[in-house]
Amino acid sequence: MFKSLIPLSIILIGLLSCSESDTNDLDSSVEFNQLKVSFKGSIQLEIENNIGMLGQYYTVDAYSGNILAADATNQQLLVFASDGQLLNKYGQRGFGPGEFEQIYSFTFDEDSGVAAFDMVKNSILWFNENGELKTEFKVDSGFNIMPDELFIKDGKVFIPAFEIQHINEPESSPLFLVYDQYGNLIAKQGTHPKYSFPIIASSLLLDDGNHGYYVSRSSYNIYKINLNDNQIHSYTNYQPKWFSPLEDNIAFGVTREEANKASEGKSFSSLVRSDSEIIHLYVNLTYDFFRTKSILDRDYFIVMYDDELNYLGETALDYPLLFSFKDKIYLLKNDDPDNFVIDYYTVQ
Repeated sequence: MFKSLIPLSIILIGLLSCSESDTNDLDSSVEFNQLKVSFKGSIQLEIENNIGMLGQYYTVDAYSGNILAADATNQQLLVFASDGQLLNKYGQRGFGPGEFEQIYSFTFDEDSGVAAFDMVKNSILWFNENGELKTEFKVDSGFNIMPDELFIKDGKVFIPAFEIQHINEPESSPLFLVYDQYGNLIAKQGTHPKYSFPIIASSLLLDDGNHGYYVSRSSYNIYKINLNDNQIHSYTNYQPKWFSPLEDNIAFGVTREEANKASEGKSFSSLVRSDSEIIHLYVNLTYDFFRTKSILDRDYFIVMYDDELNYLGETALDYPLLFSFKDKIYLLKNDDPDNFVIDYYTVQ
């Protein structure tokens, strides 16, 4: 199930925290490496006529050898075989138990099933492998949820979050809320770096051990954080040459056209996890995107790191990155419901 990418050289600081000045001195020691992307095959998903596949979020991931996707029209999760055949549906649009008002993200593992976050209900809906609802519970209202990524590990769901009362002291807010399968909040893990602005955190990842990876939209630095002692284990502040920060504060009162022009050519980013690498995905906004509103008209770049944030290489992508699974990346080639195609590639 893995989603997200990276670039950069790493400064290993044991269990000591980084100072703010450390993160602002951009690393210029990285030797550029052009990654080779090789086409391996295509999957055409069996999309029904009334399915508005993925909506604006394009949430797709690997799931026990299959493909799991969100249907934004009918508000349900769809399971496809590796050949694109539709196998199962989880949930439906509605207000009752096991029903979705707005799916935002999901996660899974083979033992625990599928958990999804409903933004409107502010709830986690947890299904077993057959698509039957196991439990549904609300997330603590004192937290601003950053639900681009959820994680299941050892029968618990980890939810990236920011505690609202600590808006001026992010280092006092946990990175993850941990709930058991009965909806009990059993732990708060990690803390936000004090020099970051977590409300606009771009992405969080959880590894298979006790570390989280954090990238902030305000700095685009990546941090590997030890969740046991809340210390920064390593970080990177490498920025590729085609990177241009997206302005978070565009002047109030400007027209839509002026706002679009100010954002044109600028980047935002997120993290994707592969089996053995971290991928930092950069998305550059383009003139064509503001005209068509299609994610196929944005520009995509990735920087790859190992799990200690050592730089491996970088490259442009022809299509949007959906997820990474078993050392392959899966890109959205066509989002037409009559011809919904995912291409997959190796990266070296």
